Amino acid sequence: MVLTCLFYQLCLNPEVEKVLQKEVDDAFANQPMDSVSLSKLTYLEAVINETLRLHPPVPSGVQRMTPPEGLQIGDTYVPGDTIVQVPFHALFRGSYS
Repeated sequence: MVLTCLFYQLCLNPEVEKVLQKEVDDAFANQPMDSVSLSKLTYLEAVINETLRLHPPVPSGVQRMTPPEGLQIGDTYVPGDTIVQVPFHALFRGSYS
């Protein structure tokens, strides 16, 4: 699933694909590809991390419990001792003002 999302993001961002392709080509122009050499590719690591941020493989979020007195979130009151959760997918795409 993660690789599918990674390739999807590369298709949406051809400039990122070009930079990544150059990093891989430069790194393995004169040597065979191995896991140690791959682990040193910083742009590849950044692309993988960004893919995981945008498309988390686990479709859950962090659960929290509201305080006993309840909690006001914007215009919404959440009663006390209520379990709330924000899915990672929404959390990593939120727009904050």
